Amino acid sequence: MSHGTHDPLVLHSWGKSTFSKLTDHGVPGQFYT
Repeated sequence: MSHGTHDPLVLHSWGKSTFSKLTDHGVPGQFYT
């Protein structure tokens, strides 16, 4: 998953939170900013 800090619609913290929820449910991945 990739998410930047200059997105005016989706906050960076929302992207991190979504990734955390996915990994909590066993979805493998890496988060890049």
